[in-house]
Amino acid sequence: MTRPEMLGGSNEPRPPGETPEKGSTIPPPGRSRWRWTLGVALMAVSVALFVAVPVVLFLPLSVCWKAGAIAILLVVEEAIFWVAALLLGREAVRRYRRFFDPRSLFDKKPR
Repeated sequence: MTRPEMLGGSNEPRPPGETPEKGSTIPPPGRSRWRWTLGVALMAVSVALFVAVPVVLFLPLSVCWKAGAIAILLVVEEAIFWVAALLLGREAVRRYRRFFDPRSLFDKKPR
């Protein structure tokens, strides 16, 4: 049996056409594992670069260097995010955007 045919951690085969459970770390059927892993890794790098922007403000650099570093960080972060989005696919990007949507921050229902 191949990996996408398996349920989370059990050895029971998944019925044909059934997708992984919500919150599963298994790549969706039809996607290669290396593309999915690379996409998740690039998404994590993208988030880390975005978090690094406020850190630059506290570095002992001149204002010009800080502005340049922040601009470079944001451009590189955005490019990496879109490459990750292309690798992960539409469903993952929709889920990511729904997770960080400010309108859903105070909703009681699970995401």
